[in-house]
Amino acid sequence: MAKWPTIEKSGYRTGAAFRGGGAALIGRTIHVFGGFSPTTCIDQNKYHLTLDVDKWISSPSSAKWENKSAPMPIPRNHLSTAVLGGKIYAIGGQYRHDCDATEQVFVHSYNPIANTWTRLTNLPAPRSHNEMGTFPVDGKIYVVAGQGSSNAGQNTVLVLTPEGNNGLGSWANATQFKLPNTYFGISSKVVGSKIIISHGALNSSVSNERRETYTANFTRHTPYKFGFVAKCFSKAVNTNTKVVIKNLLYTIEGKKTYSLTSNANWLKVTKRATGTAIPTGVDMEATIDATGLAKGSYSATVTIKGTGTGTTFTSASFCVNVTVGGSTSSQQVVSYTLVNADTNKDIQTISDGATLNLANFSTKNLSIRANTSPSTVGSVKLVLSGTRLHTRTESSPPYALFGENSGDYVGWVPAEGSYSLQATPYSGASGNGASGTSLTLSFKVSNSGSSQPLGALQTSISRKIPVTRSVTQREKQSLNLQVYPNPSSGGVLHVQVNGYSSQETVNILLHDALGRMVQSKTLYLHANGSAQTEIPVQNYKRGYYIISAQGRSGRKQMKVLVE
Repeated sequence: MAKWPTIEKSGYRTGAAFRGGGAALIGRTIHVFGGFSPTTCIDQNKYHLTLDVDKWISSPSSAKWENKSAPMPIPRNHLSTAVLGGKIYAIGGQYRHDCDATEQVFVHSYNPIANTWTRLTNLPAPRSHNEMGTFPVDGKIYVVAGQGSSNAGQNTVLVLTPEGNNGLGSWANATQFKLPNTYFGISSKVVGSKIIISHGALNSSVSNERRETYTANFTRHTPYKFGFVAKCFSKAVNTNTKVVIKNLLYTIEGKKTYSLTSNANWLKVTKRATGTAIPTGVDMEATIDATGLAKGSYSATVTIKGTGTGTTFTSASFCVNVTVGGSTSSQQVVSYTLVNADTNKDIQTISDGATLNLANFSTKNLSIRANTSPSTVGSVKLVLSGTRLHTRTESSPPYALFGENSGDYVGWVPAEGSYSLQATPYSGASGNGASGTSLTLSFKVSNSGSSQPLGALQTSISRKIPVTRSVTQREKQSLNLQVYPNPSSGGVLHVQVNGYSSQETVNILLHDALGRMVQSKTLYLHANGSAQTEIPVQNYKRGYYIISAQGRSGRKQMKVLVE
């Protein structure tokens, strides 16, 4: 009997327990994200775990899962994943697995070099539970059958062309592969010139598992080619210094031996200059050596070409632009401003070492803006670490940590703890061009309020959390917040909101009788403006609490009793 080795008995193994997520191998790193935790009713976006395979092979007992990568933006479970072109694709999925579950149409891609997620074109129809029926082949991604709306099995094969729709992907229905019945949870793969499907369950019944296998002819159009995830790098370096850049090379279909070359003496490939390229990617590194280089601008190219016999692959390259002599940009980040994301008004300038007491603000829905000199630069990259990990690059002002839309800031309800924030300006958009002078500061978030009676608390909260826009009386009456059981015996509060705008983001906040925020959650509403979640209160003291739902459409709150 085979013995399975244990990967790390501590660390994130228990701290990040979740199910129903997605997993993928990129280069030599395993990625796990999405899913639900701590219950099947709550989809998580706190964890995006990674494991270095080479570290585990060399020392299984000390290999550790890390939570340093950006989490999937819209949390969901039972999504499909595929790796193509050096990126991870997260397709479909569902909300709240066992609690009025609804299938979703969202599609995202993850760039492992930039550590960013990009939202792509939605699926033509909602899909989940087709993890093993999703696969890449010949430069496209196929999604076979799966579970649709109302838990119904499907008989369609959907195809994603990544380069379509200006790089956001385009979907088509491969009607030639229409299945003989409706299935979900099936397995599917292209082998040679055949597409094969098997097993799964028929229609929408989990008790109707199948054993039959079907095949159909599949005409191959294989684009044998190399590629790099990052197409170009722009770096500002000082004279006589060295800087390492990392990229991921891949093939579209098949594997091929290769050789990497640089056309400049100051740029050398220093990791995996030769090897075998594969579809899931190969991590490579190149080193910029500015020793002896005069101040000025330089450009070079790293090119990959196939070696050996066999199939010919199309070559690829990426560029490296360097400014030597320190930054030639006079741009700098000069300060940070705390912003009320409900009203889009400035609250205060944040100084290094500051403590931000949430109890002192009229809202917990906040944002942070980086201020630059001059006021408009090419772009600003903001990196938040500590209690929350988050990275964002803004190419136009205001340079907001969590983004904005025409001056309307995306809100963030910060957890108590310690944070560090660094912002760096660049002369070009999307973090390209010469870098300017960055600004780093540390700050803490607390939530210690003064004692006040519960009646005053309810009035205070209503006053302190304004809506973003004026809301008509009819709109106020349409917003609905339901919480049950109330009173609660100290277990779990079931929270449901409806009447909000389609796919709106709503923050659920729980305050104690002293006005201190004790818990917060973010809900991503369905197309019908509703969603539900759970708030665990088993460890809370007996007494009254105020729970509120705050979104762009308005705010609702109510009193709950924990017995």
